[in-house]
Amino acid sequence: MGAWKLPTGKYLADFRDREGRRRYKSFATKHEASAWSNEMKRSVGRGEFVAPEKMLSFEQMSEQWFTSKVDRRPGTTSHWRTHLDRHLVPSLGKLPLNQIDVAMIERLRDALRAKGLAPRTVCAVLMTCGAVFKLAIRRGLVAVNPAALAERPFVGSRELTGSDTDDDRDDGLRPDQILSPQEVGRMIEHATAGLYRTLLMMAAFTGMRSGELLALQWNDVEFEPEARVFVRRSLSRARVSGETGPLKPRFYPPKTRSGARTIPQLPELVKALKVWKVQCPPGELVFPATDGTPLWRSSVLRDGLQPALRRAGLRRVTLHSLRHSFASTLIAQGAAITEVQGLCGHSSPSITLGTYSHWLRDLKTDSLAGLSSAILGGNQQRTMKSTGTQLGQ
Repeated sequence: MGAWKLPTGKYLADFRDREGRRRYKSFATKHEASAWSNEMKRSVGRGEFVAPEKMLSFEQMSEQWFTSKVDRRPGTTSHWRTHLDRHLVPSLGKLPLNQIDVAMIERLRDALRAKGLAPRTVCAVLMTCGAVFKLAIRRGLVAVNPAALAERPFVGSRELTGSDTDDDRDDGLRPDQILSPQEVGRMIEHATAGLYRTLLMMAAFTGMRSGELLALQWNDVEFEPEARVFVRRSLSRARVSGETGPLKPRFYPPKTRSGARTIPQLPELVKALKVWKVQCPPGELVFPATDGTPLWRSSVLRDGLQPALRRAGLRRVTLHSLRHSFASTLIAQGAAITEVQGLCGHSSPSITLGTYSHWLRDLKTDSLAGLSSAILGGNQQRTMKSTGTQLGQ
């Protein structure tokens, strides 16, 4: 076995796979033929060789991967389905997995950016691609994950995890997306009394995501002996794969362990909730529609938030902006990052730091003024006593 010249002038190389089957391939030069033969022998020795007839295409592997995720949230699987159908399968679908390399993935990255996709969207598509290759590696079809090795486009500070909708993501922020405490107060003052004023006050005073607010039940609200709110679930209306007809509301636990959290209630919020509980339609939900079913986020925006902003003379922001206003106000008042992380349900302090880095850079405190007294205060007093310079000596 090795490489030999054919009458046509090309060179034929061969090797034997682990089943003893002899395999051939022709090349233009003897060097290429020998290099291929040696690499195939090493691949067989490492147990990495997969016969071409057993190698799956990217499309075949991606469908197996997607099928294994049927127990995930509909909103999440919907994003994955979009990544596969719109971006990955059209570009890579027919290629055998072992023929896709890093250069191909990076060309795909550049093509997606040229189409106008945002950097974070491109990163999400590449992450889905990488997940398909992870399954292929576990199945022994390939040894390398080219999507994991490909360089990502630059993405500014943002939260990397979130709930099912873009409105629930904590992305890099602009100042016009944040309301000041005074503006939040004006918005609440001009909100329609009852459902929407209480809901907007809850959003501004707790920093809860919209899906968490709309899934909140009365047994999650405690007035005594300690006023607090328990975040235990989130509302999603994303369509389940294969589902047709009207979108259905579904409740899911928080996506991460840190998402399930306890938030203290301020006295003003407690008072408003007690009044609203008397007026609230019968049922478990704190903020239901008039028939007791879950509210639509679009209804809250159209009938609650936007009219309040308009009457208050404020710019248009989203419901999620109230979450950002909550967190940025805490940071501006000097709250510890770990405290803000816990209240917002971020999975790590780095997410909080990345999302609100602008407010941290602009934060000014008098902590530096007390640095010398904190470090030298006790030693300074002892030094003055020992040298006789203490007052009264």
